Amino acid sequence: MSGEHDDGQGKDEKPGEAAGEHAAPAPADPQLIARRQLLAKVSVGLSAAGGVALGVPIVGFVVGPLFKGLSKKPPSLDAPEWREVGQLRGDDLLVTADDGTVSTLSFGPGTTLESPVVFADASSLPWSGVTGRTAAYLRRVSETECIAFAINCAHLGCPVRWLPKAGLFMCPCHGGVYYADGSVAAGPPPHALPRYPAQIKGDRVLVWPAPLPVD
Repeated sequence: MSGEHDDGQGKDEKPGEAAGEHAAPAPADPQLIARRQLLAKVSVGLSAAGGVALGVPIVGFVVGPLFKGLSKKPPSLDAPEWREVGQLRGDDLLVTADDGTVSTLSFGPGTTLESPVVFADASSLPWSGVTGRTAAYLRRVSETECIAFAINCAHLGCPVRWLPKAGLFMCPCHGGVYYADGSVAAGPPPHALPRYPAQIKGDRVLVWPAPLPVD
């Protein structure tokens, strides 16, 4: 009985070797390949579009200052470079925000607006985005005259705040203080607050976004 064994024991056969054949790969589906190529192209296109959308404001921020050398001479009073920042209704100023909201602000003679008005600056090129916006504090000197102060401190450029009860501009960074006319009251600022050319034309308040000096 010890001599009875399975004749197939000990043989190492692999599937398919008995028939001497190997399985052939399935043919590629042309439609599947075309769909994959289309999806790859769409993915690349969307990535490129996203990169452009993100890069435009950055380019505007970097390149915009190069255009600060534009003419510092104010244009004629009728030139289109003037930016309208509000419309007068007696002693009130109507200011329209970017979203279309209209605010009515008290703006009689001797009044400085507590919040600055926003307008396109001198480098407002089509690709500038938000970097092409700037702002100014408006002060009405008389019925026919107003002043537009830059919002940045003359020391190191920190935004200043107008304090109506004190009648002063204050810089929170290093303690710079300015009087209502923009002249230095105390602190490290080397000179008065810079001004933008401004005018009252009829019922319109206009500001010219002149490039400001950088100390």
